[in-house]
Amino acid sequence: MTLKDPKYTWFAAFTAVFAVCAAFVFWGTWSTSMAPVMPDCPTSYPTHWFRAWLRGWLESGKFAPAEAINWIGSPYLWTEFQYAFAAFMSALGLAYFLRGRGLPRVAAYGAGLLLAFSGYWFTLFSAGHLGWFQWMTYGVFVFGLIDRALEKGKPRHWLLLGACLAWGSMRQPDLWLLFSAFSAVYFVFRLVVILVATTHDMRRATILKWTKGSLLALAALLAIGAASFRSAFVNDLAGRDKQIEEGQTLGGNAAKDDAEKRWIFTTNWSMPPEATKEFWHSSVEGDTSCPFTLAIGQKNKNGIRQYTGALGRPLGAPSGNYRQHSLYVGVLTCLLALIGIFSRFFKYRAINEDQSNPSNQTIKQSNNQTIVFFAIAAVVFWLFSMGRYCEPVYRLVYALPFGDYLRAPVKWHHLTEFCLCVLAGYGIWGWMQLKGKGATIKVKTIGAVVVVVLGAFDLVSSDRLYCAPHRADAEMQFVDGRITQDPRGIAQLNQMRARVLGTYQGAALIEVPKARDEKVPELPSPQPLTLALGILSLVGTIAVGAYGVKKS
Repeated sequence: MTLKDPKYTWFAAFTAVFAVCAAFVFWGTWSTSMAPVMPDCPTSYPTHWFRAWLRGWLESGKFAPAEAINWIGSPYLWTEFQYAFAAFMSALGLAYFLRGRGLPRVAAYGAGLLLAFSGYWFTLFSAGHLGWFQWMTYGVFVFGLIDRALEKGKPRHWLLLGACLAWGSMRQPDLWLLFSAFSAVYFVFRLVVILVATTHDMRRATILKWTKGSLLALAALLAIGAASFRSAFVNDLAGRDKQIEEGQTLGGNAAKDDAEKRWIFTTNWSMPPEATKEFWHSSVEGDTSCPFTLAIGQKNKNGIRQYTGALGRPLGAPSGNYRQHSLYVGVLTCLLALIGIFSRFFKYRAINEDQSNPSNQTIKQSNNQTIVFFAIAAVVFWLFSMGRYCEPVYRLVYALPFGDYLRAPVKWHHLTEFCLCVLAGYGIWGWMQLKGKGATIKVKTIGAVVVVVLGAFDLVSSDRLYCAPHRADAEMQFVDGRITQDPRGIAQLNQMRARVLGTYQGAALIEVPKARDEKVPELPSPQPLTLALGILSLVGTIAVGAYGVKKS
């Protein structure tokens, strides 16, 4: 094992490109005194921030490895980094999956990089949806672990599979449910494919091995995730019911109110069909509805525009919208995905493999089936993301268990992005198989790297629009824009130590330093069950993590 080993070289190159991309997106906010606009996530923290985190743990019992950042240094160090780190882990998760499918490193890391900065996947940092990023830290690894668990059957793969499912459930239960359901379908798909390829004499032993492994995964899932699942049923579902009760209705028929409220609530933020063109055409209907991001971005002249599409428009309203993210998948990602779909017809040529190896045909067949699986899934999830605009289809989702609790059908676009990036990896793999004069491995690898880097920088150029820097310890508010032209108003702003960040529709956005919260949070009396599940989650995390590292 040396640093000249290709796996270390590729990892270092991938990490360097990712670091440059992340630095560009968050440029202007890396200082501990600055932060992006993130309405749903705090950017300033109480003096006794660790005690506040401990209070939250005692109340919920939920613990995942990334929670350890609360034990290291000031939280101001982690404001942007936790988002960048989550995207990095999701990229590694996809690379891990595609390497397990036999794809070369350039395809695996390339697809991972495109996923990390894909529009909807990444720009939700602008809304402060930290729970989504905490899911992606672990969730993408599930697909690679499914392959390795079924094909290699090592206990660490099964334990880590259960652990990653549990860790991903901690902060974003609705998206966890969507991806867990998808990974379950993939599990069954791979199980059937492997069983069909297994000789009759070996099937009973294979099924027995899988049964034992599944019990290990289930044990890890329940030990680490029990606190999370209890919280979801006790707190999250009750909270969602209350939101639905306070929701919108259109008619006066009281007998239909409950059903109507639930349908309207769950299908708000359905993706209009015309928004599909944004998959390959960035900012085709503008960028964001967030007035804070618009005011700061327009003052900084970064090119951000008001979103004019229908996503987030209330049912029956002639106009209006609200979104804080992009839907841009990337023109090169979409092109590579199309190449990936057609690559199933290419003659298979394994990279750096003996061409006389009869197993190559088996690998080709398996990858062809995987391409078809993800191509079909991408179309299905695209239909689901349209929600009420594709009502006959979405009624099927709505009728599923917990389907009437899943708000915002556009969330299915996360799964569409994932499938398209998997197919993009196969597109790079298809490019690497091309034959012809001068089409050496080196030339094709350089070509693939150039395309991936161009695709990544195209994505981050769009993502960058959503990063609106402001002081981390300040409170933002809109005031009458005329105050910035009045000497008395300017004097008042100076007295408040306020700074004008920009303007929006005639109003001035100012930031005013706020006093730091010095209050010492009271720790609740631990509930025995919650405390027991919390300790179990912590111990399970440490045990599975230590075992996985030891056996790696």
